[in-house]
Amino acid sequence: MKVVEGLMAYSWENEGQNLEANSAELSEPLTLSIEEGVERLGSSEISQFEAGELIVNAEIAEYLNTLPPTHLENICTIKYEPKPKSESSAEIKGTIKLRLPGIEGWVSAKSSPEQSVESFRENLTYEVGLKVYFDVLVTRLELEAKWSDIHHRSLEQFVKGGFGLISERSLQGKAEDFAETYTVYRLDSDKLLACSNEKYEFMREEIFYGREYHS
Repeated sequence: MKVVEGLMAYSWENEGQNLEANSAELSEPLTLSIEEGVERLGSSEISQFEAGELIVNAEIAEYLNTLPPTHLENICTIKYEPKPKSESSAEIKGTIKLRLPGIEGWVSAKSSPEQSVESFRENLTYEVGLKVYFDVLVTRLELEAKWSDIHHRSLEQFVKGGFGLISERSLQGKAEDFAETYTVYRLDSDKLLACSNEKYEFMREEIFYGREYHS
């Protein structure tokens, strides 16, 4: 996964301001509609996932609709882009792309030929998690400080005992650790509880408004 150049410079001043105020909307899923092969979820356009031959637009929309509606605010486009025939790499089948306002380029995750539906959802959720990180924590300094403390404590735990982080990718920084934690909270909450109860509580109380996902 990568964050395209320009993401850190993007002004998030207007983003995330309604996240806390809109928490009451959690009981009201976003409106789903279909328009000329494009699935619409709220104001987001979802398209081209059929080209990956793994999951269709409607399934992506239904899955994303399980997230708090505010987490998808201002995501203009979510699409799958198959690998161009001119590219010779056998390791990449396509790219999951998110278009956010004010960014030159896309936030994107590569998709491999061997990828399962589960790992496909992981990639997509990770990218949404990055967006939520910059939405919420950059605009709420007290929350950013709280997450920073949690992140540093988990780094110390990982160095001393090999636990506290979901994977070594979380070593890349606070944003990556947040996105990893966000992803596992949504898709494998028991794994997160076993890894870090502190991170689980942070996600439940501060990010998901008390919503839990247990299989």
